[in-house]
Amino acid sequence: MEAFAWVVTLCAGAGWFVGFANQDLMRSLLDDPNFCVAGSGAIGTADPTPNGFKINGSWKYASGSLHATAFTVNCMIRGTDEVRSFFLLPNEVTIKHTWNSMGMVATGSNSFEVTDQLVGTERQFIIKPEHAVLKDEIYQVSFPSTCGDNPCCQSIRNGIAIY
Repeated sequence: MEAFAWVVTLCAGAGWFVGFANQDLMRSLLDDPNFCVAGSGAIGTADPTPNGFKINGSWKYASGSLHATAFTVNCMIRGTDEVRSFFLLPNEVTIKHTWNSMGMVATGSNSFEVTDQLVGTERQFIIKPEHAVLKDEIYQVSFPSTCGDNPCCQSIRNGIAIY
């Protein structure tokens, strides 16, 4: 039951990204009644192309990866010091079955990789209040401050660092 609760919490929490993303893209993703987003805080690379970006990287601990209808990745835009986030589809990532933790194996917190995946500019988003597409108050909170020095979040970060 704990694994189920963990995945539901993370997948639902990732739904917050809707406020920063292209709304046509979000409508198409949210059409799936099983909408679930998996992702990781690691940083890959995004090379600008004439029609968007070429994404490369690997990401660990993507809870919900086995059920995800979308993935989010953070990428450093090559040639800049800017990090942007991107939505990817399940067929655009390669899941690496690396999550074998006893008791929480059902979270499916596997690693995934992306190699030379082309995505359009409509798939990018920046998680900062000034880039919010929706102007509701909840999207005016900085992402780091939603967790910040919260002891629960800190213990999760420490546990991942030890693992």
